[in-house]
Amino acid sequence: MLIKKEETEASWDLSCYGCEQPISISSSSSSYYGCKRCTFFLHKSCAELPHQMTHPCHPQHPLTLLPISPYQVSCDCDVCRESCYRFIYHCSLCKYDIHMKCALVVLSIQQSIEHTSHPHQLIPMQKESMFFCDACGIEHKGTSFLCTTCGFWINQKCASSPLNLKLNNRHQHALPLFYFIPQQDYSSARPHCQICSKTIYRRNWFYSCSECSYFVHLHCAVSEKEHSTSNETENGSHDLGHNQNNLSSSNSETATSDADLPKVICLPVSDDSADIITQFIKNTAIQGKHNGAAEIEHGSHRHPLTLFEKPIDHVLSLSNAARNVQKCCGCAQRISAPFYCCLECEFYLHVLCAELPEELRQHPTHLQHTLFLTKNIWAAKCNCCSLFGSTIFYKCEERDFFLDCKCASLPRVIKHDDHKHTLALRPTPFSGTCISCSASLRISFECWTCKFYLCVRCAILPRTVRHRYDKHPFTLTYSPRPNRTDDDFCEICEEGMDSNRWFYHCGECDQYLHKDCIVPVDQFSNMIYSNNWIPINSRKHPHRLIRVAANPNASCSLCERSNADSGHYRCPPCGFRLCDSCIKREIEGEI
Repeated sequence: MLIKKEETEASWDLSCYGCEQPISISSSSSSYYGCKRCTFFLHKSCAELPHQMTHPCHPQHPLTLLPISPYQVSCDCDVCRESCYRFIYHCSLCKYDIHMKCALVVLSIQQSIEHTSHPHQLIPMQKESMFFCDACGIEHKGTSFLCTTCGFWINQKCASSPLNLKLNNRHQHALPLFYFIPQQDYSSARPHCQICSKTIYRRNWFYSCSECSYFVHLHCAVSEKEHSTSNETENGSHDLGHNQNNLSSSNSETATSDADLPKVICLPVSDDSADIITQFIKNTAIQGKHNGAAEIEHGSHRHPLTLFEKPIDHVLSLSNAARNVQKCCGCAQRISAPFYCCLECEFYLHVLCAELPEELRQHPTHLQHTLFLTKNIWAAKCNCCSLFGSTIFYKCEERDFFLDCKCASLPRVIKHDDHKHTLALRPTPFSGTCISCSASLRISFECWTCKFYLCVRCAILPRTVRHRYDKHPFTLTYSPRPNRTDDDFCEICEEGMDSNRWFYHCGECDQYLHKDCIVPVDQFSNMIYSNNWIPINSRKHPHRLIRVAANPNASCSLCERSNADSGHYRCPPCGFRLCDSCIKREIEGEI
């Protein structure tokens, strides 16, 4: 969808996914393409790049435009050796790569344009330069058009000036654009601008009314028009008929409203009692529609699941499990009504988790392929949060990519207190690290304009937490206080505080907590061990083991004997296995 600047929420700070440069919404000619739901935006020039090109540095084969690096990590441009990750021209035969900046230099020469003001073709100059514009006579810095034949050089704004302009507050007639003054007219009486009263020179463009001998500098007329249009906009009057850009087509523009913009989630949440993931799942666009079926068959469980609309305490009393905190076997969050349940196995599933759509198309974490819902995975590691989980995942069938239903429900765009711009959920370049915990990232909430990356786990940290060491709440702090000293330490682990990482601080008692100490990360917190798995603990392995059927292709990790004849115990995340003999020997203290 082609978006005009009037259709963009003023508080948004946009950057182009292709060239990674800011998208200016203040410019009169700043149309761009974008998906507002996914916060995916492209400059008009980046969106209209050719699918293939021939580059003089690699004339043997054509280069194909790819949205991301084909190597799944950043690569080096073979022309300038700079690192590149997105929008790469690539030769699959030679493994030759050229990033956007180098490609645009050649494409500019290949895509020269014609302008009515000049007899020769003009080449778009993508590299910013400081020069005097031959149209308005003013020094400019930015993108421009150059004639390599005679050196004629104009800035992009002048090249996009309308051929006719009406200044309602200045003159009653429409003013045509003129590119030069004939010698005989200029010799008799040198015209002056009716706005700034300065001389209009022959070499500069101007607007003029032949009926009234009315002259205006090009830049004065455009500035006056922009000023009057801005005032009309503030008063609620929008002149949508005026088009400042005669180089772009207006037929493809589609009117949209601010209602189409995704709702920006503001983080962090107030305190650690907020069940933020459940709220994401409820509000997410991926959720299915509850059809109210009293009983369903679900691929994640062998028995039919019954719908319960009553409070959870009633059902727990039926299953004699009131002493346990039951979790959803889909999202691993605390179960709450309405939900589906198998009382025999104490298997629980939120209605929203049970009715997730079967596929996700162009999810922002994995735009290349469609993700399909998989309901019978023993265990897998989510590529977004790097946590192990069980039962329900979205999986890419072409790549080894998994996304648990919690990360699939994350908002596409957030606003965090630690950064002034909105952050979009995206794949992260190979060199990206979390601003909070310094972890290397594959997926993060990011601001490309500022190269600001925030991992999913840090993004959902609560604003305040409580601990038995202090009667006051600890507040999440993004940078150290000016009077903080190197002697400050964490009250839990008693280790020093790293000034480059987020921490929790009590201002009343001047006490500090590492965020990983007060909100520890359990890599297996999303693993759900239901009754049919029969988990046990072993001194030989740090994780819980579950009972599984005999497998002729598996062997005990301790004694290396085959498990073909009998069942054994297995760690779903790690694949560690113990046979019945080794379990018995461990219980008896022989090993």
